[in-house]
Amino acid sequence: MFDEEIRLVIWDLDETFWHGTLAEGGVEAYLDAHHDIVVELARRGILSSICSKNDCQTAKAILVEKGLWDYFVFPSLDWTAKGRRIARIVDAMQLRPSSVLFIDDNPGNRAEARAEVPGLNVADVDIVPKLLDHQKLAGKEDSTLSRLGHYKLLERKAANRAEDGGGYEAFLRASDIQVEFVYDLEPHLDRIVELINRTNQLNYTKRRLPQDRAAAIASIRAEISSYSVQAGLVHVTDRYGDYGLVGFFARAVGQNGSPGRLLHYCFSCRTLGMYVEKWLYDLLGAPELIVSGDVLTDLREAREIDWIRIKDARTEARAEEAHFPLVFLRGGCEIDALSHYFSAHAVQCRRESSLARGPFFIRKDVAAPMLASPETRDHADWRRLIESCGFHRADFETQIFADGPPSSLFIYSGWADNAYKRYRHIETGQTVLVDVPNFPNHLTSLNDAEIEQFAARRGLSGDDVEQVKAAVRALKGSTAFIGRLRPAELTDELDALFSRLPTQAICFALAMDPILKDGEGRAFESRDALTYNECLTRAAEAHDVEVAQIGDFVAKDSERLYANHYDRIVYYRLANAIIARAQARIAARAAMQNQRAGRVAAECEA
Repeated sequence: MFDEEIRLVIWDLDETFWHGTLAEGGVEAYLDAHHDIVVELARRGILSSICSKNDCQTAKAILVEKGLWDYFVFPSLDWTAKGRRIARIVDAMQLRPSSVLFIDDNPGNRAEARAEVPGLNVADVDIVPKLLDHQKLAGKEDSTLSRLGHYKLLERKAANRAEDGGGYEAFLRASDIQVEFVYDLEPHLDRIVELINRTNQLNYTKRRLPQDRAAAIASIRAEISSYSVQAGLVHVTDRYGDYGLVGFFARAVGQNGSPGRLLHYCFSCRTLGMYVEKWLYDLLGAPELIVSGDVLTDLREAREIDWIRIKDARTEARAEEAHFPLVFLRGGCEIDALSHYFSAHAVQCRRESSLARGPFFIRKDVAAPMLASPETRDHADWRRLIESCGFHRADFETQIFADGPPSSLFIYSGWADNAYKRYRHIETGQTVLVDVPNFPNHLTSLNDAEIEQFAARRGLSGDDVEQVKAAVRALKGSTAFIGRLRPAELTDELDALFSRLPTQAICFALAMDPILKDGEGRAFESRDALTYNECLTRAAEAHDVEVAQIGDFVAKDSERLYANHYDRIVYYRLANAIIARAQARIAARAAMQNQRAGRVAAECEA
């Protein structure tokens, strides 16, 4: 009978919900069975409304007395035609007509409603005893009446909006809409599955999960655990109440500051009209998104949204301390994973991270390129060398040494500094790290046949193979292979790097986890990581740079993935720890400044 699940039942009153005509002698019999059906529907998450030709206050008084009035949302009681009023109810509740059922004993009213609202389901009163047994009204357990509560909020907002003379956007600004991001997703996997599989009108990707709950949870857990995927739930509140977890996003991290690509982007219609989905899309930097099917909001529309603000439950009471004017991150893949969790705490969040370019991987987690002198960068043979090895001149430039506003947060991760082998340019003495994934570090030990063998294993194209051969020829002609730096050399290089960091910024350096995993999933202690951490700590102590070791935030071995990559929850914990420590540093600086000012004032008075 119905094409889809019913989400709303609109009731006529006279001779439908009760026996008798209220305006012509009153209610002859209040039907308790119908009363109980409305209550049970609400417990299934199915809403009820009213469209009746009656005096509103008189009918309301009866339903209030029976304790049922608050179970109806967007009730419409007056003497005008029903068709247009039903259309307004459906529109106000942001539902498809095919998910709405209108029950009325008058066939003329039913026909009028169908004509005004194409696709609307209509039925005579004889359907009422069958409602609770109908498969399309099975609903979903909602004993707390949360869905009813959400629509009562929507109803109150609509009433306030009607009274507001300042227009819709003025109403939104007065609503105090706040968004909180939830990044600890493990406790909320059921809700994520529900959002992905049940939302439609604001589900932009429509990449559904398996219907089997266990399979769906396993699938999404595997997807969002990757270090290269950023994901979060969206929790919305306003002055009318709490809408709960109404949105979910997951995006593949972009390279070197690009906004990446959205894998999932879906929202409940509870917040439709607030433009949370548009606001968040802009906040994420308008990442690549392939929209599947029809959606209700055009994310590309030019619209300035100034009525939504970020709420962070942990730091809301200390917003001044939590609000960094700039967070700047430089390093490898871990920087892409970390930056996501700093964005809500900063006016600007910028990053310089490693990126793929043809067959080469251009690493930003190495200090040497940033320390190259202008004379080296202008040297003709050096320029030919780096171009042959896939670099651009800009790869040897950085903003990490640029002064930021006071209390900015700078984070450096140089995990490739002691994990990869280098070449020294003979004429300038500058070292360079050339990374061709799945090739040996010692590229100059390879001949053309060996290069082709490694390229075949990786599936490189002919052009890429020729680029690798050209890089090897350039390295053999201009450099000497030196392998890893000695600890003293590495310490000196990190010391030179830290000495140039902005003095006004709070600076952190990330130490390596000494426990790594190989390609077989076996954990082992890395001597290279231990050496790097020792050199890093010595250099950091000399320059007031704080050290944070990512291994301290691994709660269980399964959170360690291959090499120095981790489950996303590890980056989340690390980011929170850095934020807390940076806040403490900022507070300590402020206290010292106040003490200094107090001493100066006291000396002036003396």
